[in-house]
Order: sequence, then C-alpha cells, then structure tokens
Amino acid sequence: RGVAAALLAAAEARLFREWGCRFACLHAAPANAAAAALYARAGYRVVAPAGRSLGGWGGRGLELYMKAAPRGARGGD
Repeated sequence: RGVAAALLAAAEARLFREWGCRFACLHAAPANAAAAALYARAGYRVVAPAGRSLGGWGGRGLELYMKAAPRGARGGD
C-alpha cells in the first residue's frame, strides 16, 4: 500500500523540481477507479474526458488528467 502514491510523488518531484515543468499530465482508463482516486488525491483534474483529445494528445478511450506545479516547486522559481 502506498507504493503508487510514492511513485507518483517521485515522478512529480522530478518533473517539477528537476526539470522545471509547469504541468504534469497523464492518461487513465475511465474504468480504472483506483487510478482516478489516486490522481484526485494527488490534485489532478480531468481536463479531457474519454473519447476527446486535447490538441494532439492521443489517448482514445482514456481520460487526460492534469496538475499544475505547486508554487515554488519548479526549479528556478
């Protein structure tokens, strides 16, 4: 338990702090309730529901989740 949350936090640390990314994005199947709950707890929001794309993002049949970098978390901020 908690392994997925720890892995997500480690990936976010790299994206935001080391690489200076402003956003983190990921796809998940709508039927994957465990993933949806994990992402919601971590502050992700669905920005493109299943079956829709957002400017060139693929993920047919998947939901696109997005999270902005917390203030001060980006390298160089």
